[in-house]
Amino acid sequence: MMPTIYFKSVDLVLRAVNYAVNYDEERRVAEITPIIDSIAERDLLMLVSLEVDGHELLPPRRTEFPAGVNQVKLSKIKIVNPLNRQPGALEHRNHAYRMACKISTIGREIKLHASDLTI
Repeated sequence: MMPTIYFKSVDLVLRAVNYAVNYDEERRVAEITPIIDSIAERDLLMLVSLEVDGHELLPPRRTEFPAGVNQVKLSKIKIVNPLNRQPGALEHRNHAYRMACKISTIGREIKLHASDLTI
């Protein structure tokens, strides 16, 4: 479980970053939607980006965090032919993608949430 992350310069608490995965077996494509669970004291505008295994798949973009408890969904990303799902992959193969979600204030207070995701 992710430790709670607090921003000092704005009233925002990040409770979790989760990833909804939809895998299309026929096309061999995983569609992943990052979901940020947060609490904001007021409407906020933050910069959010996402890297997967060190590759930036969602460049920094302004993202609204509404006041209150909410779940902010980011744009979907796609991974074609994920390593664990390749034809002939051994059953014991267990590649976890390293997901790094960077969230920053316009004033540049940056927080990073990194986790592993197995598809």
